[in-house]
Amino acid sequence: MINRKLLTCLATIAIFVAGCSGATPALVAPTMTNVPTLAPSPTAMPAATATTAATTAPTEVPAPTDTLPYPHTACAAGVNLTGQTINLYHMLDLGSEQNTVVDPARAGYTDAAAYLNTHGGICGATVGHVFPDPTQNYDAQAVYTHLASLTPKPVLIVLYSSGDGEQFRDGLASAQIPALGFRVGTVRALYGSDGKTPGWIFSTNPLYLDQVGSLCHYVAAHPDRYPHPVIGFIAASDASTDLSSPATARAYCTKLGIGDAGVAITSGDDEFTLQSSVEKLVKAGVTILYTNQGQAAPISLARDLVQMGVQQTVTLAAVSFAFDLPNDPLSDANLGKDGLPFVNGMIGSHPMRSLVEMDNPGIQLITAQADANQRLAPLRLNTYVKAWSTTDLFREIYVQTGNRVGYDHITGADIKATLEKIKYATLGGVEQIDYQGGARRALVANRIGQAGFFGADGKTAAGPGNPPKNFAVTGTLKLFGPIVVPLMDYQPAPDLRPGGADVVDTQSTAASPSPTP
Repeated sequence: MINRKLLTCLATIAIFVAGCSGATPALVAPTMTNVPTLAPSPTAMPAATATTAATTAPTEVPAPTDTLPYPHTACAAGVNLTGQTINLYHMLDLGSEQNTVVDPARAGYTDAAAYLNTHGGICGATVGHVFPDPTQNYDAQAVYTHLASLTPKPVLIVLYSSGDGEQFRDGLASAQIPALGFRVGTVRALYGSDGKTPGWIFSTNPLYLDQVGSLCHYVAAHPDRYPHPVIGFIAASDASTDLSSPATARAYCTKLGIGDAGVAITSGDDEFTLQSSVEKLVKAGVTILYTNQGQAAPISLARDLVQMGVQQTVTLAAVSFAFDLPNDPLSDANLGKDGLPFVNGMIGSHPMRSLVEMDNPGIQLITAQADANQRLAPLRLNTYVKAWSTTDLFREIYVQTGNRVGYDHITGADIKATLEKIKYATLGGVEQIDYQGGARRALVANRIGQAGFFGADGKTAAGPGNPPKNFAVTGTLKLFGPIVVPLMDYQPAPDLRPGGADVVDTQSTAASPSPTP
């Protein structure tokens, strides 16, 4: 079973609060195993790393050349930060979920920084990424303490789990350090214990409750595919309330005419542990089985559905991070007669372009750079794409802020003000970033996608007439993927946070098991 941090949304970007105690592991710049390291990489983070820059530079230094081929904000005239490094700090557990998160994300960060730095960087400054020391056991509190002690303070960090978001939410606000949520989506992390106080964490995915609402809206809008839908949830016993019992989302689904088969709590992610939960919900009439677990859980659930003979009548659905499927469990035991994994066809929120969307300029750029840097198939996952998008977003945020307040005194409060107002399509359209003028702390634009795998043509999803594409690694053939095939374009997700515009009265709309006949 995956650890709680990554289950709730993965451990994350650096958070800083003065006065915390404990060991303080050093942070290091990115290095990759068996892949080229393209971004500048100091061996260790110094006591103070430059995160702000002067607005002028010696006259003998050439002005930086901004040649990015997609819409973005250019640096103000005369600004030249050449010779400086501007770092984005990450609170990422490098020893957990290495194949699905750490390795592809760090490859993406390395490639994105290298690309940006050859196309002007940040007004001539070098874009850098700083991670916890991989030689030390990851301790979120210790990393937080270390980052909080830096002078100057980081002006932006990245978090990778809702658990870290909930733990450090108040500290970030007190220290006035904003954070991007790579995988953060609970109400408490983004809006506090009262659910109504926007904090300093800005998630780059929709709220998890809103994701369930989007899924139900999609299902209700397609009665031909989902006649008499009944949704049921499988959640881990250590998951947050939003993930284990999404009451407001369930009430919203009921309002849309979708039956409710209830919630089954499990303590594991293998098919043997999950089987009793699946059986419970199938007996309750479930036709949409929604899991808030990632990693091996969706694969195990898909196998259970096949073994029970209900895969044709029960659709597997999942939270956004569940699409980051591990490749190793996609073995022969989990493959159907068509050569595709049983998990093929799983649906859920995916508010980001996928590598299969080659008509998108941003995806074209990322794919070309992955080719140029010889990134092998195991690294070409959703997290590789998201790392590119996050790096470009960091550049855009910093430039917008510097142009407004000057580059010699940027603060976390200045960055937060930019985030509240920003409207930006990363890399020309990979993600749609908009926090509704500061009213929201999670993205509103959402899409529903379907899990798939590249076909032999290497361009589209495998299916009839386009068998799965394989690649060799350590003498074993593996599938090329996974990918996410979009089922719809961007639409606004419902607002299901406490007091949100789309919350229904749970007293009058039962959220207990009530399957539709």
